[in-house]
Amino acid sequence: MVTFNGDYFSMQEIAEIIGGEWVIPPVDASLPIKHYAVYQGELSTSDQANLFFAMDGPTWVKGTGNAGMYAVNPPDSHKFVHKFANQLRMIVVQRLIKDVNVPQLKVTNSYEAMKQIFALINAAQPSHNIGITGTVGKSTMKTLLTGLLKLVAPTHSTPTNHNSRTSARITVMNSVGTTYNVLEIALGAFWYGKKPNKVGIMQDLTLDLGIITQVGIGQRGYDEHAMAEFKTRLAYGLKPDRPLLVNGDIKNLAEVKKLAQRYTSQIMTYGTQADCDYIGQVTDGYLQVSHNRQLLATIDVRHFDAGLISNAIGAISAMTLLQGRFDVAWQEPLQQLCQLANPRKVHTFMVNGHQVTVLDDTHNAEVLSMQNFIDFAQAYQVTSNTQKVFVMGRVINLGDKTRAVHLQLIEKLMQSHFDRLYTFGPEIGSVAAAFKTANFGGHFDQLESLSRTLIQAIQTDTVIFIKGSGRNSSITRLAPTLVRKALYYSSGAGDFAMTRVAPSSGAYTQNGVGRLLVILACLEQLSQGKLHLTDRVTITQDLARDHSQHKVDLTIGDQYTLLALLNLAIVAPAPDVIVNLAEFVYGDQQTAKTNLANRAQALGLSAHAFVNVTGRPMRQPQQTYLSDLEKIGAAFTEISDDYFELLSLQRAQLAPTGPIYQKQSQLLKTGQVFGSLFFGVAETNGLLFLYDGHQKQALGFLNAATIADVDQQVSAVVKA
Repeated sequence: MVTFNGDYFSMQEIAEIIGGEWVIPPVDASLPIKHYAVYQGELSTSDQANLFFAMDGPTWVKGTGNAGMYAVNPPDSHKFVHKFANQLRMIVVQRLIKDVNVPQLKVTNSYEAMKQIFALINAAQPSHNIGITGTVGKSTMKTLLTGLLKLVAPTHSTPTNHNSRTSARITVMNSVGTTYNVLEIALGAFWYGKKPNKVGIMQDLTLDLGIITQVGIGQRGYDEHAMAEFKTRLAYGLKPDRPLLVNGDIKNLAEVKKLAQRYTSQIMTYGTQADCDYIGQVTDGYLQVSHNRQLLATIDVRHFDAGLISNAIGAISAMTLLQGRFDVAWQEPLQQLCQLANPRKVHTFMVNGHQVTVLDDTHNAEVLSMQNFIDFAQAYQVTSNTQKVFVMGRVINLGDKTRAVHLQLIEKLMQSHFDRLYTFGPEIGSVAAAFKTANFGGHFDQLESLSRTLIQAIQTDTVIFIKGSGRNSSITRLAPTLVRKALYYSSGAGDFAMTRVAPSSGAYTQNGVGRLLVILACLEQLSQGKLHLTDRVTITQDLARDHSQHKVDLTIGDQYTLLALLNLAIVAPAPDVIVNLAEFVYGDQQTAKTNLANRAQALGLSAHAFVNVTGRPMRQPQQTYLSDLEKIGAAFTEISDDYFELLSLQRAQLAPTGPIYQKQSQLLKTGQVFGSLFFGVAETNGLLFLYDGHQKQALGFLNAATIADVDQQVSAVVKA
């Protein structure tokens, strides 16, 4: 029987522990496994001694205990292993992964296999575990404390935000050989278990220190009382006489203490309140932390918000509890860790001679972090001729309290003194009407429209504060878009331009023509009989690392008809569809890029109209002028009518049960009124190309900001 002796298990020992059969046996089964992973983000990149637990969707759902939206379309991780197979020494599988030549041990249930290994390691784990939870601040506290403990001894911690019950087990399994193990533990890890001790992951873990960073309205809309009940379950895992360190600035502190006393009497507090055990005071931008009237540390906290200052106090307190002191030599490393942990990104650029500073704090959007950032932005010092602008996005996971919480934040902003306020993204539009102040600039759902509005409103030095969640929202792209497009928007180069109404030789779009040229190539080869609509296209690229919100998530190896992919390329700016069409036509991406570049040159397009195959704005600048579109339009007129009519398509669907993709413009409808055929070939990328099907004539282009007025503008073109 295999037992854990504090060293790494070999592949052979793992096979003995969990059973199963080798479907691809190892050449040397004595090699050790040093790292385990259920999610790709848990893999170590320092060596290839990783074991990955691959499992199908039902196994993952049952094992993780996930429900609701987290259990919809559960992933089968067998399909993804090929993407990181070169990092793996072994895979525990539920079926053979044919295209991966890595030792594979087949078991009935990969999740249960993981738990078997966890149980052995956890039972004899010599590391000192520190558990951290809280509505906000747990990731930052983990980062600060891990960095400080590494100055003392080998330390491991939860990778990125892998803080679920599953990842807590993986974190313990990966802490072999370390002295300290810092675990970040999320809300969902606490609410399962068997009564009367429904304490979730804490029924498995033992802690040398527990830390609660904050308690407030959190995921699924739980209020501060419910959150206090959940978060204090952390104390269940404490070893006898080991302390629970609680943020003394929590509003319902008395309730938190009372609930924690179900499991421990060893409660210590940190914060800015005078009755805290560890007291932090900020004077002239410097934080001093004391315990029993003895100064422990002093650090510079200028430009830190209340949340980061609170975490710095907590980290100093935790180190003192774990080490019996806070060494003066740790002050400078803590200062540097705080600077690195500060999630706020700062961008500075010029617009028409005015300095613009953007403070982007979109790394998370819990209610307390929103409130902290609003307070920070309010207190941010600027000169008398500098305006302050605030952009608010959504708060996530609020359940039935979504509307109430957003209204609460709107009320706080209405009582503020910002020169201009905007809202952006889902779940905000329905409550934005609650703004009753003259400084409300409006609600926006489109990134392009908001960024254009912000830039074109700048008439003096400006500071723009951005706060909101990036989940199902593009708010995290707002700051980079402002930086990239500041000159474009402020110069007027992106203004509306059409051939017959408002000709402009200087107006251009920052989208390239790659997508147009790929569609053109497909239609031309169809017209020439070189391709057929019934041809089967095998997917060769999935763009797995591409973060485009317009991807349709094609899977390598799947097959579709050329008609299905071409229809989707015409309707939606899906980069994975365009790339696969280009490879089908030309053989590979490099050959496609070379041929498309040659075609762009032959058409006489401007120098930066074609830069990449998809035509999306990326690192290398692109500029498409109206004259470029007219030249491409002329090439489209050579296509036979049978295939040209495909461009009038308004919606497309890859599979009978799959999603329906819809053009955002109504150009076909407008065109029919006047007996002409119009099409928009890249509207959701910020470009509308208008074409008159009767006259075979390019009419021009619109940028995305004018989509709402398309009918009126097309009417003006036709009447002209």
